[in-house]
Amino acid sequence: MTADTKKMPSLAILDDNLSVSPAHFSHIPSSSLSIEVFKNAMPLRTPEDEAALIKTLKPFVIISTMRERTSFPGFLLRQLPDLKLLLCTGTQLETFDMEVSKELGLPVEDEYGEKTFQVVSKKTLLQTADVITIHYVLSERSKGIVAEEELSLMKPTVVFVNTSRGPLVVERDLLDCASHGSIAGIALDVFDQEPLRSDSLCCSHDWAKDGSSRVLLSPHMGYVETDVMNDFYAGQAESVERWLEGKELEDRLV
Repeated sequence: MTADTKKMPSLAILDDNLSVSPAHFSHIPSSSLSIEVFKNAMPLRTPEDEAALIKTLKPFVIISTMRERTSFPGFLLRQLPDLKLLLCTGTQLETFDMEVSKELGLPVEDEYGEKTFQVVSKKTLLQTADVITIHYVLSERSKGIVAEEELSLMKPTVVFVNTSRGPLVVERDLLDCASHGSIAGIALDVFDQEPLRSDSLCCSHDWAKDGSSRVLLSPHMGYVETDVMNDFYAGQAESVERWLEGKELEDRLV
């Protein structure tokens, strides 16, 4: 074990001048996380301010901020080599250099879930992800973007999900992979042929037995929600009425 892995993670909570934060972090064992609260503002007005802030924040792995009371320009982020997570509140983060955060692979998270993710290659994503879910438009270019080669890169513990369009995945390759238990599980809402035939391998194989993967199937229900379906039919009924009355259709495609 290296010295870095032995080092306890440390959290700096900035600009908590009302001492609100301790109650929210008190349940975290002190053996798991070292926490230091800074009540006073640390401005970045002069070179001396910059040097002082860098010195103060350099040891920390996690930094919690309150809105934009402390700025995080690119030059500051580059001087914090141990920083692994930057927590923020609010959505107007003009004084946070998001481009440098991306460049450094630094996650930036706020309470609404807006995040900066590290961009990786398709190969790296397939090799490292625990759950892979496809959200993609089907076209001639995207057809079969997941096939035997892509499946072979996935971890044996991965769960693969497709709720977009069946032909994005080479179905026979996916089912062959699942029948051999090469990945942990698949969840499909879309298929090459819909509705599924009863003799389809998807339906006929006894999944999760004899070393095969776990399989969850649903009959293309991703868009089936009460309000959505009501809106669909209300719009169609309105169009029928307009057509019967000889009126121009409002959303005519051709």
